[in-house]
Amino acid sequence: MMRSRLRDNPNDKIRCSLTDRDGNLWIGTNSGLWMMEGRCMPFRHLFMNEEVLCLFRSHSGQLWMTTRTGIVCMLDNDLKPVSYLTDSGNWSSSPQKFGSVVMHITESKDGSLWLSARYDGLIRLTPRAGAAGGFDILRLQDDGTNDGGLHALVNVYSTSFDESNRLWAMDLKSGVTLLTSKEGRQQTVNLNTLLGRQGQAEWSRRFRCILKLTPDTWLLGSDDGMYMTHPSQWSSNKAAQYQKFVHIHGDKTSLGDNAVQTMCCDRKGNVYIGTSGGGLSVTRSANFSHGAATFRVMRKKTENIPSDVIYALTEDNKGRIWGFCENGFFMATQDPQN
Repeated sequence: MMRSRLRDNPNDKIRCSLTDRDGNLWIGTNSGLWMMEGRCMPFRHLFMNEEVLCLFRSHSGQLWMTTRTGIVCMLDNDLKPVSYLTDSGNWSSSPQKFGSVVMHITESKDGSLWLSARYDGLIRLTPRAGAAGGFDILRLQDDGTNDGGLHALVNVYSTSFDESNRLWAMDLKSGVTLLTSKEGRQQTVNLNTLLGRQGQAEWSRRFRCILKLTPDTWLLGSDDGMYMTHPSQWSSNKAAQYQKFVHIHGDKTSLGDNAVQTMCCDRKGNVYIGTSGGGLSVTRSANFSHGAATFRVMRKKTENIPSDVIYALTEDNKGRIWGFCENGFFMATQDPQN
């Protein structure tokens, strides 16, 4: 493990990270954006009095950034915002606020962007045709109903598409909601509602993140533990199966903590789970194929990582895993199972 700090940064809360195609490591903090260049690892800092919440690279290679104050913008190669998205879907060269606090961005096959918004549900950006550019905006959120539909989209933290092109939305209030587009309309179902229809017990209502081990084996991170599930089983005509992994007091091979903040799988098949208070839990992806996953837990007092609260994990182009905490970051340079 290697521990380091942003020594020149008086405000050092780190919220997100991203590795670009050139091997540069991008770090979003509460004082702006940092980039660690891949060759000799100097830092460059964009100071903007903003807390960066999300970094996203589109299929075309464009880098997006969002902040806690409601800014959604694109960056140039010098880390500088060049275009700000307005609440009407237009681009502005001067600082403008989009309005919603965006936690995560997913791009669909047709080029639409799905924004996970804290307190504002889901927002779809559909690229406009023509030279003017910009996006048409569709906002999907609480509509006051109680049928397992849009009422579940309130505090969305992340999304991902499955093999059936359904969008899975992780909500910090109501759990997981599936969205399917049919005949131009969005059909939604909340999985807790679906479990109730199948006579199964509800699961957590506070989900944050998704990790795809295979196209049909996913890990879902919640405040109540980690769930392994198979998306193809979730339909109104099938009994959904899932397995839950939690922290067990006195069991050193259990999850480090139930509040899962972030997850990552490296090219060697190691799965890393960052928690809020339990440090870093590591296991092998192959262990989930037979449902008997045990974990090695790395904590501040044992491995000297900066904190037991880990907000983001990412793998660089050399296969190293970087973990980002409130007051610093660490790098795993060897196989953590050894």
